[in-house]
Amino acid sequence: MNRSLATVVIASICAACAAGIGDALNELPPVRPGASEIQVEVYRGVMPASLPTPSQHLLIDVTPLLEPGDPPDADADLSPLAKRMVTRLELAPEPEPSKLHAFTRTGGPTDATTCESDPSRESFASAALETLATNLRSGSTLDGMRLTLATDFSVECAERLCESAARLIDEGAWLDFVQFGSGPVPTCIGKLRPTPREPASLGAAFAPSPPTFRIETALPAGAPRTLARGTAQGPPIEVGPGYRTVVVELNPEERIGPVRLVPGQRARIRLMDFPLSAPDQRQWQIEVENAAQ
Repeated sequence: MNRSLATVVIASICAACAAGIGDALNELPPVRPGASEIQVEVYRGVMPASLPTPSQHLLIDVTPLLEPGDPPDADADLSPLAKRMVTRLELAPEPEPSKLHAFTRTGGPTDATTCESDPSRESFASAALETLATNLRSGSTLDGMRLTLATDFSVECAERLCESAARLIDEGAWLDFVQFGSGPVPTCIGKLRPTPREPASLGAAFAPSPPTFRIETALPAGAPRTLARGTAQGPPIEVGPGYRTVVVELNPEERIGPVRLVPGQRARIRLMDFPLSAPDQRQWQIEVENAAQ
């Protein structure tokens, strides 16, 4: 489940994982200027089948690969460009062709260029996400389906993006967001929350003995260096911005990341452990929010 260094996870939201975590969503103090924070929560599951491996779809913006002033035709096949973007970002594993979807900021619905709060922003990613969701609904339910949207959120209309995302989350979809570059991320993404619900086959609760975890450097080469330590269910741990790997000290250890943090961000990692029924199967998700003072 490791992600490449090129991947920036902005938020990963799963409605099925929301049961019993109301206390964990209490407001925390802002992150100290120039710093970042990581918080870990570990839950114990009864049946791994309650969190099945979801059907994964990747919706990727291929605009960076287009030649200036040469937009593709409306009916052009964008799949070769999508594969190139996956390679460029080192997104792994690469989805199968039928689950790899692409869009550009040079065409699409006529309302994709409108944004009431900020006319300088566009809604191409939001419109593409809505179109993909509509197509997927025609064949099945979105409940348990995983959608990853990769684009430059700094030019996207925040209110429409978060409205679209919230509707999908309410239907039970998992959402991942991958940011291109280091531009600002819409604050509302970090505030998205699934509606709490209890799947019939899942009994989720905090692990009785919260495990410890350590935060390491995540570099392409060389031995990792431990930067800080903490305890699951505890307060966020301050760590410098950069690429970080979180190692939850279970048996066996669970390595999560790398996660890219910028100053002012707080990452919340939720790990579902199945020590009784399936100790070799775990599920985890990452939520990153802007929490600067």
